Amino acid sequence: MFASRQESPSDYVVLPSGREQLVERYPNAVIQGHRDFSPDLNQDGEITSDEFIKQCPCFDAKREYLHLP
Repeated sequence: MFASRQESPSDYVVLPSGREQLVERYPNAVIQGHRDFSPDLNQDGEITSDEFIKQCPCFDAKREYLHLP
């Protein structure tokens, strides 16, 4: 089974305000997707798609949401 994007246009309206609230509460937090918490199975310093525990999100959340204030 392959992961697919599930967000709706309204999600993009809510994301900035939701992120803003989280930044206020957790100023040192870093945006990550579930897949970013997968272990580096081959210990090469990079978590690649064959090492993902979960395929979601099916995009790089850090890069995708970098533009959010």
